[in-house]
Amino acid sequence: MDALLPSRHGSPDPIVIDRFTDDADLTGGEALDALGRATAGLGVTRVWLVTDAGLRATPWVDVAVALLWSAGVMVEVYADVISDPCDEDVARAADAARAYGPDGVVAIGGGSVLDTAKGAALLLANGGRVEDWWGFGKAPNPVLPIVAVPTTAGTGSEAQSFAVIRRASDGQKMACGTTTLRPRLVVLDRRLTLSAPRLTTVYAGLDAIGHAVESAVCTARTPQVTAEAIQTFTNLAGHLHTLLDRPDDLNAREGALYSAFDAGLCVEASMLGAAHACANALSAKLGLPHGAAVGLMLPRVIRHNAADPAAAAVYAELTYMLRHLGVATDLIPFLESLLDRGGVPRSLAAWGVTPAMVPELVEIAARQWTGTFNPVQPVDYMTLLAP
Repeated sequence: MDALLPSRHGSPDPIVIDRFTDDADLTGGEALDALGRATAGLGVTRVWLVTDAGLRATPWVDVAVALLWSAGVMVEVYADVISDPCDEDVARAADAARAYGPDGVVAIGGGSVLDTAKGAALLLANGGRVEDWWGFGKAPNPVLPIVAVPTTAGTGSEAQSFAVIRRASDGQKMACGTTTLRPRLVVLDRRLTLSAPRLTTVYAGLDAIGHAVESAVCTARTPQVTAEAIQTFTNLAGHLHTLLDRPDDLNAREGALYSAFDAGLCVEASMLGAAHACANALSAKLGLPHGAAVGLMLPRVIRHNAADPAAAAVYAELTYMLRHLGVATDLIPFLESLLDRGGVPRSLAAWGVTPAMVPELVEIAARQWTGTFNPVQPVDYMTLLAP
């Protein structure tokens, strides 16, 4: 695992456990095997384990519970997380956590599970509503230690000090951040990604690629972030390319999982841009899966941002790196080919966008914080979101 990028928010670096963890106390097979003793090593004795119904039906949650119990850590499982949770869902989860009284949180799942767990931990420590803590550094009280076990290679939430929660009233995405919301421990076990359906793998991979591409060019970037993001994009592109043909390839699963974490680090150290702003609007208005929306918008935003010489130079470097993968095409055609191979329609009209919807989509996108970091301003959302 590469050295961690410094956080923009002063968050402490998480402890990362993978197959190659160089610590005799944390080895012994795949990463999940170390969950119990590593969690106990944080001083946690009473865990609230957050997951969803789909994962609860797999063996992995029971394996995790057994590992925690064997290390002397009591566990209660909360498996009511839904896709794209809203503030009301997070409030209900916080109530469940409060009734149990944990001293640590373990989240096993994709982005929805991780964000629900982090949001609930934030409310458990600080009370109030999710909206009260929208922004960074507003919550006065530290949250309980969080252990993140991602089961998809995409969200990057396991690397970040934010929980991103949808507001039920209008679909607005609220990014709530504080230094202690960044997971203390991250367990990267490739086996857990095998249960993800093909479309979930595709959407997650597109989201992670979006993290790498946007953090490489946004106005909050540093030369170190750009260099790391370019390398992370290259790794992700290769692994996702492989997984589209060979979804059971464990080496590609492993590489995608680690690279998605690295992309999350890039976002934590930098920011995002207009593709995520537009994606949030499409998800809020039409319910598009987040990763699909990011993948749809990336080619459009890259064309928009090519007017900035510095951004254009980074895009040229990404194309150059594709050549090293043996991909005989430029950046935009490559991204479009991923959409085609993944079965993601490239037309916004195919997803239900009509001309009459565009003004509202533009209004939602323009409110997104990420768009303010886009390298080309003002962002031409009207063109970007045209069906």
